[in-house]
Amino acid sequence: MADNENGQPASSRRMEILQQSLAKKQAAFDKRLQNHFDDVLSANGQPLNDKRNGQATLNRWERQNDGLR
Repeated sequence: MADNENGQPASSRRMEILQQSLAKKQAAFDKRLQNHFDDVLSANGQPLNDKRNGQATLNRWERQNDGLR
């Protein structure tokens, strides 16, 4: 294998880049998941009983779930 300018094998440098990318993606996912939980907890069940906005709240939560998937 070819070495890069730092003397590391190219595969280990690539692995380092991939691990950093995974860490960033995991942090972004964790933040989105926490935001979703905070949104659901803040509702405290009330919007679901509201005939006008209950469905809008459920739709928003479903969009958040789709984004997390």
